[in-house]
Amino acid sequence: MVTKITHEQRVALQAHQPGVPVQVRDDQDQKVYWLLSPEDMPSLWRDYIRNEVDKGLSAVDRGEIVEWDPDKIKARLRDVAARHNVDP
Repeated sequence: MVTKITHEQRVALQAHQPGVPVQVRDDQDQKVYWLLSPEDMPSLWRDYIRNEVDKGLSAVDRGEIVEWDPDKIKARLRDVAARHNVDP
């Protein structure tokens, strides 16, 4: 499904800085969404992955590591999924 953008959204997209998504808020439920061009997605994804890897490496440097235990990881995932009513 492709939704058409409004004039206000078009103006915001034309004025935005490349690589920076445009924030859109739904006035009915106050949810915030982000508009971005397909060209911006790869760089944002790389930045996100790089940031998460850096956080992980910093945690390792601080000694914040735990023993690898797949069963505990799976159990934790099941707990999170159950709290969010999601089937893992």
